[in-house]
Formats: sequence, C-alpha cells, structure tokens
Amino acid sequence: MNRLCIFSKPLGAVLMILTTICFLSAFLTPAGAEVLYDNGPIVNGRGTGVGGADESILQTSLGMGNYGKSASADTGSRLADDFVIRDPAGAYLNAITFFAYETGSTRASTITVVNYRIWNGPPNDAASAVVFGDMTTNRLVHTTWSGIYRVTEAGSGTNSDRPVMIVRASAGVQLAQGTYWLEWQMDGDDALSGPWIPQVTLDGVTTSGNALSTGNGGTTWGNDTDSGTLGNNGFPFILHSKYEYFIPFYRRVIMNAYTSLALRNSSDLQSAAVTAVFYNTSGSQVTTMTETIPAKGQWAAVLSQGQEGWVKITSTQPLTGLCWVGLLDGTTFRPWVMGDITLIPDLARELIVPHVAQNGEWDTSVYVCNPHGESTSVTLLFVDESGSVLYQQTFALPANGTREFDLDDDLLPAGVTKSRGSVKISATNPVAGFAMYYDLDKATGNTCFAGISAVDPNYIER
Repeated sequence: MNRLCIFSKPLGAVLMILTTICFLSAFLTPAGAEVLYDNGPIVNGRGTGVGGADESILQTSLGMGNYGKSASADTGSRLADDFVIRDPAGAYLNAITFFAYETGSTRASTITVVNYRIWNGPPNDAASAVVFGDMTTNRLVHTTWSGIYRVTEAGSGTNSDRPVMIVRASAGVQLAQGTYWLEWQMDGDDALSGPWIPQVTLDGVTTSGNALSTGNGGTTWGNDTDSGTLGNNGFPFILHSKYEYFIPFYRRVIMNAYTSLALRNSSDLQSAAVTAVFYNTSGSQVTTMTETIPAKGQWAAVLSQGQEGWVKITSTQPLTGLCWVGLLDGTTFRPWVMGDITLIPDLARELIVPHVAQNGEWDTSVYVCNPHGESTSVTLLFVDESGSVLYQQTFALPANGTREFDLDDDLLPAGVTKSRGSVKISATNPVAGFAMYYDLDKATGNTCFAGISAVDPNYIER
C-alpha cells in the first residue's frame, strides 16, 4: 500500500500528489471502468520524454538506485503489496491493471503472462490464506504501451529503453470489506531482461510503500527496499470493478420511432458478460437483458421495450458501442432517417452540449438521466456565442429517472429563437446526457437529425 502521509506536506505538495494520482487514474483507466483502488502513481514527468511521452523518473539525486524490481516468473521473483476494500458492503473485483517493462523492448508489449493471487493478510504470515487466484493461471487480458518511459534524471528526454506497459488481468471475485495483499509475477520475452515493475514514483519521496518481495517463488519474503536509500517501496496497480455504460434515453417502438443499440467487446481474449437494465422515465425498472459477447465479437438489436426511458449497461470486459434513434417511413415503415450517440462510459456533474439551435429551421432536445437511488437537481443554462448566460431553468429528476428537455418548451422563453449557442448541464449528482439536433427541411417536408454528445469539460485527456 502507498502509505504516504501527504497532509504533513505543504499544500502545494499535497495538490501535486493528488493531481498526479487523479491524472494517472484518468489516463490509464479504461472508459467505463470504476476504480476500486489505486496504489499510487508512477508519472512525475508529463510530456518530458522522447516524442513527448510521459516519464517515470528515478530520482538519483535523492540517492535512489533501482529502475524497477523483478517480478520474473523464470527467476522465482514475485512482489506483494496491500490494498483496502473500504465499502462495508464489499466490492466486486473485475480486473487489475499492472505496470511492467522489459529493458530494451520496443513500444510493442512483450509481456505474455501474468499470475497473481489475493491473500487476506501478508503472504509471509502463517495465519494468512489465499482468497482468490493462483500462481499458475495466466490471467492476461490485454497489454499495451502506457505512453510512459522509465528513466533516470540523466536520461530524461533522451532514453527510451524502458517503455512501461499496461498489463491488464482478469479477476471476477466479490471481496468483503477489509485489507488484502496482492502477490504477482509475470513472464515475457526470454531474450530481454525482465519483466521489471517500476516503483510508485513521486517527486521528493524515497519511501513509497510497504511492499514485500521474494526471489525464491515465495518460500521466504522480505521488505522490498531501494538499493540506494533503503526506503521501502510501493508498486503501482489499479483495481477495477465492472465496466458501466449509459444510454440516457431510448424511445419505445411506436408507429414511427425506435432506438437500436450495438455493442462490441474490446477484449481480444475474454468473452464479455453483459447486462442491460432498462428504466422508464420515472425511474422504475422495466426489464433486464443479458448477453454474452465473444472476444472481439459484436451484438446489436432494436430496443423494443414497451416504455421510454434509459439503459444502464454493465460488462465484465470493456465495450465500445453506440445507439441510434430512427424514424420510420409512415407508409413502408422502413428507416427514414437516423441519428446516433456513442455509448457513454462516464458520469459527470457538469456537461456541455457544444451546439444547439431553436428556430424555424433548427430544433434541439436535450436528454439527461439520473442513475442514482435519489433524486437529482439538474440546471440547464443556455449560453450564447459570446459566452453570456441568457436563460436557465432548474428541474428535479427522480431517482433512476430520465427526461427529455425541449429547448423551446423547457428553457427558452416563449417566442424566443436562437440560431446558435450551447447548453451547460449542471447536476447535484453525476449524470449522463446527450442531445438530438433536428434540421427541419421545409422545402421537401423531410426531417433529419443528428446525435450530439454532452461532454465533460473537466475531463483530463492526455
């Protein structure tokens, strides 16, 4: 565990540490994946590396001596570090993200195996027991370059011998509240040195945790320390719950409108167990649908539920996807026009619809869902092209409810038209949203529309 007493530091140092941890989690966490636990950052040089990459810089000026520590299964090397499940109800562990490099590799990952097990106490305590996993099953799901190089201060900006890889492993276990220990090892290219695990890295910090290490397959364990400072090391890993995604609004299949959904499993190796829960606009659960999507597979269907509402999707693997709303020809009942919206992986208290219009040619509707067990207050603000807030209205969304907001009926005063602008959505609880933008073509009598994402303006993107 990364046992840093950060609040004994000056405020600026505290903010730097917290910002670094938040940045790393945002960058390296797959979209939609809830972070249960983050054991600490490794980036202390943003954009300072070769080609503008980030760096994990070994602070030799502080006397530190190790680029990383071995977790090579071939040599019997393993690492162990602790983590905490704080929720009294426990938590479902769906996946683990590790970090590793092999000296001299390219940016194509050479990691081929990851084994781990979870203990209910330190692995060197005779009273501890394994609660999940083993050291023989390869749980590797995906591995790729993280965008980070491990370097020394002298090699910053020039050295690229140690590209750090994301190594994602599957799990699938419910853990009760408590403290656990994670033990792991890896394998890679026998022609290279490694795999090595970089330590938790923070500027000015030489003792970053309380990890253990072994060089004989777990027969004996000892504190893992830096060879230069002898400070105890911590090692970065991230624990993930199931992936969650949101469709803020779907239309029931009626005479001339429908909503469809398409999902693609992003895992190359593991099938995805997917559950979609449908809620109506008032927040009552309508039905549940389950599907198994094979590795790299795809699934699509018309959402033919009998009510309008929103959809919450959970998956054991990361997904990409979209939904689309269609209008049917009133004579042949074939699709006439369609507008799409991508699968929404993250909730936010603040969202921006970057373009709206409401007049005789254009029409905009905004959709917001509240995926929480309590009501949420939602404020919509119309902002013109100069940045002035002209109109705002506040509404209450019921627990697990959703609503369609028409600009002309719900936000703009009667008779007011606008040819451009944006809408800011502010909510007391994180929400998901999007907009449908209508082009009213009076010349032909047709109507076409497009989906517009409501985006989080505070999202941290590398």
